[in-house]
Amino acid sequence: MNVKLGLVILPLSVGLPVWGQWGKTPSHPPSVRAAPEEIVRQLTSSDSDVRKQWVLKLGLDDLISDDGLKLEDKPAAFLRNVGSRLLVVKGADIGWTMYLVPMIRPDGDWQTLPAVPLSTHYEAPTITLDSLVRKGEQEIVVSHLWVDHGTGVQQTNLTIYKLIDGAMRIIFDQPEHLHFFTVLNPPDTYDEYQESTFKFVEKEPNAAGLKAIEETRVETVGKRRITVHRTYCWKPEIQAYRMEGAGPE
Repeated sequence: MNVKLGLVILPLSVGLPVWGQWGKTPSHPPSVRAAPEEIVRQLTSSDSDVRKQWVLKLGLDDLISDDGLKLEDKPAAFLRNVGSRLLVVKGADIGWTMYLVPMIRPDGDWQTLPAVPLSTHYEAPTITLDSLVRKGEQEIVVSHLWVDHGTGVQQTNLTIYKLIDGAMRIIFDQPEHLHFFTVLNPPDTYDEYQESTFKFVEKEPNAAGLKAIEETRVETVGKRRITVHRTYCWKPEIQAYRMEGAGPE
């Protein structure tokens, strides 16, 4: 049986489409000027018409029919010395799109930034905030984000967003878990697992940014197992993290 490795290292290993990937700029509703507490109050209103009005106003279109929205209000620091908050808006059930609504207060009034939709599918991703690039600024770290699922394939990614030019942009996007299975010539099959763990570590003295990202990737193809170590560093010229070096064991 002759299997080409390229059969499985498809676009899967570089991440499937995630909103805003690498500089895409979709259209958005106008920024909403309202305090985070007011937005939470309106989105959880008992009046369904009020809820729908605010869902549309904020660009949370996939939640228009959801009557049981769940919200989390996280303190943040997207820009140095500028008030920031992150509203996490979930549907009542797993399977609805989940939204991140970043907010900043540059001039005394709160205003929303374009919402970021995330796929939940089997489970909701984990949302944390960390300072990776510049002191006094935080990025949104999304782990276990479903980017592909279906017959013979499952993939979740670690995706990191940073506020750049007024909107959240992806600065890092790599698979955490990938399973690819296909039947070649029955009964022959191809089965690949990929599991990655990521750590935020102190960067090299002359490198840009505050932290580097270290990955340990274990790939299992049939009975063969390979471990790869990678380091990703911040590249100011492209406003993203890029890999520097790789080595299998």
